[in-house]
Amino acid sequence: MTSYDWQGRKHRSNGHSHEYLPPREQDVRTFDRERRTEPSHRPQGDQQDARHESTRSSYNSQPRSYFDSRRYHLNDPSARARDQQAPAGFKSQQASWIPLSPAEKNFPRHSDDAPRTQDARRNKYHKEGTPPADARRSRLITPHSEYDIIKPLESRPGVPVAGGMNAGIFLLEHRSTRELYVEKRLRMRDETDCARVASEQSALYEIRKAGSCTHIVDVIEAFAPSISPPYCSLVLEYCNSGTVKDFIERYIEERKITPEPFAWHIFAGVTAALCACHYGTMDAMHSTTSPRRWEPICHLDVKPSNIFLTSTGRTNAYPRVVLGDFGCAVREEDIDSGILEQVYTPEWLPPENERSPYGARSLGSSLGPYTDVWQAGAVVQAMCRLLSAPNQGLVEEERPCGSRFTFALNNVISCCMARDPDDRPTAVELVKEIKREMQKQGMSV
Repeated sequence: MTSYDWQGRKHRSNGHSHEYLPPREQDVRTFDRERRTEPSHRPQGDQQDARHESTRSSYNSQPRSYFDSRRYHLNDPSARARDQQAPAGFKSQQASWIPLSPAEKNFPRHSDDAPRTQDARRNKYHKEGTPPADARRSRLITPHSEYDIIKPLESRPGVPVAGGMNAGIFLLEHRSTRELYVEKRLRMRDETDCARVASEQSALYEIRKAGSCTHIVDVIEAFAPSISPPYCSLVLEYCNSGTVKDFIERYIEERKITPEPFAWHIFAGVTAALCACHYGTMDAMHSTTSPRRWEPICHLDVKPSNIFLTSTGRTNAYPRVVLGDFGCAVREEDIDSGILEQVYTPEWLPPENERSPYGARSLGSSLGPYTDVWQAGAVVQAMCRLLSAPNQGLVEEERPCGSRFTFALNNVISCCMARDPDDRPTAVELVKEIKREMQKQGMSV
């Protein structure tokens, strides 16, 4: 007779003797106080590959003159004159004030209770070295590691983080290193769900094989721990400073104005992530090459709630920007496969899409890299205007970010959110322009 104890160890007993059997390495089980889930086979993980030796054409080639030739005049005639003096007001020393410091009280809401040091964890979950009776945590055993499930993450108190495909998002603590991670559970109820799960895993692993991009969420491992109900789990890096959506909601509540250097910082991080998706360039701000053979990956769901912030690995006073949630990501050649039906958010679709609320049905319903570019501009507009959804009408009025912000920022966002996709810059052209403007204004890149 074979049985399991509460720690997941296998035992064999014949009624007289009791033998401990170490668990097999390939077994995947989840244990909690009330139930035990039987193992299931996990998909084979991709091996880390070296970056392609041969490279494609250089990014130093002359881009189309989107930003120099398509200057948008603001309604205020003196806007251009004021803009000439704007860089002096946005020197790097002003960026030393961090609007999203993890130490700020009550922000981000969904990570308030997350312990950040070993002492903090010990004080929170243990008292004088002995855990209280109600502090017994569920456990997640994967093919490679063992974690404690601390809690489900919440978008706000009492409201769990959820998405169109998610079966739950949980904060994990590695039992050996005590580092924090996130488990994202993805439903696999039918063929459509399975295709979306495969698409998300494939996109993340392809980007990881091309190199390491600090602006795209890092996937630690993927496996299928449960057959009933069927779902797949992704273990991802944990971002401890919330999302851009948290930032917008907090600034609306406190009636604050978004600092322009911070808007540029978010813009730069998002476009660098898009360069990794579209061209396979892992460090777009400093690199000039990309893998020779790269099939563009379209994210198609760039919005404030999918842009995470973390204090780890940052290069300046602001948090590091991380693009996550690749549930809608597909390769450019597979966009017409129907895998995206009823998943994306209509308010964050550009005008050319038939489900967009912004009209322009005559432009068709196509999606592609230019969709990501429009969404990146819309995120910055929402930050500057403190909106829950983008406003295409303000783009038509040539003031997407408002008169509080420089002509340069308004102009670049207008180009990104142009109604005609052919008038939008590519992610590479966008990175070059953002870098030039940030250096011009004395901000660190």
